[in-house]
Amino acid sequence: MESFLTHVPEGTAWYYIIMMGGAAVMIASAFHPKVRKMRWYWGITAMTVAIIFWGCHFVYSQEHASVTVTYGESLRVKAGAGAPDLRWSEIDQGAIRRIDWQTDAALAPVKRDFGTGFPGFAAGWFTLRNDEKAFVIMVRDAPEGSDVLIPVQETEGDSYQMILSLQDPQGFLDYMQQK
Repeated sequence: MESFLTHVPEGTAWYYIIMMGGAAVMIASAFHPKVRKMRWYWGITAMTVAIIFWGCHFVYSQEHASVTVTYGESLRVKAGAGAPDLRWSEIDQGAIRRIDWQTDAALAPVKRDFGTGFPGFAAGWFTLRNDEKAFVIMVRDAPEGSDVLIPVQETEGDSYQMILSLQDPQGFLDYMQQK
């Protein structure tokens, strides 16, 4: 079993600060004497705080994403909700390659279907410019050549792409080629 880390986006601590600040304001304002009489406010506060904490967890899980390859069994992407676990037979190993964005502009994600899209960071299910669907974990400021394309053909006949920004793309490619 081998693990490969994805690139971590820079500056995401601000998202935590903003989300936690919003939760603090909601909680603090709930104790204002005029607001205490409004019972509906407690429900809205509880829902808002829960959504903010879920958002923090989602950002954290996307930041600490990794790809684990177990030869002969699976390729597991640990990146929060919606990340696929692939059986070895679903991966087109001969077509795994690095992405050169100058020539592969059709692979750029354009529409987010499920996931997150912070400035400089995209993670989740996206529709690509060529109208294919893809699971993406990308960091805009990652070094050139660190994005890897993994074509997937599921047993149900459905196909999609995986695009991952890896810290060691050559190590990942070498590992996948030797197996």
